[in-house]
Amino acid sequence: MSHLKHPFNFSEDSNNKIEGFLELHEPLPYPQKSGGSGFFRTGHLCIQGSPDLDLVFYHNDATGKFMYLHEGKVDANLLEIIGFKGETPPPAKTTILPGQLCLGADRVAVIGEAINKIFSAPSMTEVFSRYTQQNLAVFPIAREGLKYQVAEAIYQNYGYYCDEVVLDAHHVFDSSVPVYNRTVELTLFKDKDLDHEQKERISVAFLADSIASGLVMKEVIARVSERFENLERIEVVAPLATIRGLCRIAQSEVSRHVALRVHVFET
Repeated sequence: MSHLKHPFNFSEDSNNKIEGFLELHEPLPYPQKSGGSGFFRTGHLCIQGSPDLDLVFYHNDATGKFMYLHEGKVDANLLEIIGFKGETPPPAKTTILPGQLCLGADRVAVIGEAINKIFSAPSMTEVFSRYTQQNLAVFPIAREGLKYQVAEAIYQNYGYYCDEVVLDAHHVFDSSVPVYNRTVELTLFKDKDLDHEQKERISVAFLADSIASGLVMKEVIARVSERFENLERIEVVAPLATIRGLCRIAQSEVSRHVALRVHVFET
């Protein structure tokens, strides 16, 4: 697919109409340090009244397994999880399965491989050419973000040892919040191992979690920028992301003084 411009408009409620477009430039190939090649394409999401949100989409053989089809093992354990019952044995040991059936430890391995490969892309290497390991920190959001192995991908591609700050953020019911009736509760922020001087040196935060409504990620971005006052960039690694969620991140106040960019698997 070449250049893409996708207009959209939707309403969060009767008083909040969102209108804009998603633009993606032509995909470009790049060599992967682990071997083979992948593709990346830059772009941005533009909505009225907010700064543009920079995006990078990626495709490689591992993202293809996760997003589309993969050769998977079919046995009684998988059949039980997906709802097939009975004593009939599977017809073959492996078969082609949709990405939705990439589960458990197999899913973790595939996502880890995909993220390792996207960190070889020029969109990532330009960050690591400008900053040292003391300037970087990784913020995986429990539980999904812990499975993405971002710190491992950084080490394998650049040899950097990065501070890793685990977060636990999730929705809780709140009837006072319009439309969603949910607010975000942050119950874990493990940054106490870092002293004030170490925090001051952090210029780039890598956040790891997928984006649905964007409520959790928007809150995490705000909290991270509060605690790490010298941030220049926030790089969000989100294999799956919705336009609605990306719009909410673009509307974040943080986007007005910190460079925000979201890295997504191509679909």
